[in-house]
Parts: sequence; structure tokens; C-alpha cells
Amino acid sequence: MEIRVLGPLEVIADGAIEIRRPKDRALLTMLAAEAGTTVSADRLIDGLWGEEAPDTALGTLRTYVHHLRSLLPDDTVVTDGRGYRLDCDPQHVDAERFAALIATARRQIEDDPTAAAALLEQ
Repeated sequence: MEIRVLGPLEVIADGAIEIRRPKDRALLTMLAAEAGTTVSADRLIDGLWGEEAPDTALGTLRTYVHHLRSLLPDDTVVTDGRGYRLDCDPQHVDAERFAALIATARRQIEDDPTAAAALLEQ
């Protein structure tokens, strides 16, 4: 599975998976930003509603997670304690790959500017 968050949100797993609902898209984006790491329900609620979180936010979050699970491959969104984790390699998220390429290019720029430029071009 590949998740693209730089630009329009896209999920590719045996073809494109369309995530239509705005809150589902926001939830997936928050989980993808920390792929492989558990994000607390409180942080997800804050990200989805901010200061205006309804009293039913935790139950509604569970509904969004359930819906997201129905769209994504099995066992992609995992319940972990009082939070959720996008169980995928962070390198499958374009923003993470981008950050890693930039960091590698920065380390190489002095020793091998051509290699650094090739990384930046990717």
C-alpha cells in the first residue's frame, strides 16, 4: 500500500482506494503522518475537532476508524491501547520518503554533490 499526502490524498493498494469523507481523509492523514506509531485517541480527537470536540467524539472517532478499516486492506489500522496505529512502513508514505531523501541529500551534498542532486531530483 502506498499513501500520498503531498498534494491530493491518494491511497494505492491493488488499485486506487477512494477516501471520500472529509473526516476519514483527515484521520488517515493524521495516522499516515505517524505511520507505524500509535496516535492517542485524544490527539486524533483534537486533530479532528480541536476545541469544538463534541461529547460524543470518542464514539464518533471509533465510527471513523471502523469506516476507514472497511476501505483499507485488512489490519492496516490497528487499535493499540487508547489509540490507533497505521500499520505500514513509513516509507510507504510519500511525505516520509521525501523527508528521508532530503536528509540523505543534505548529508551527501559536501562529499558528492552529483549524488545529492540525484536524490533531490527523485
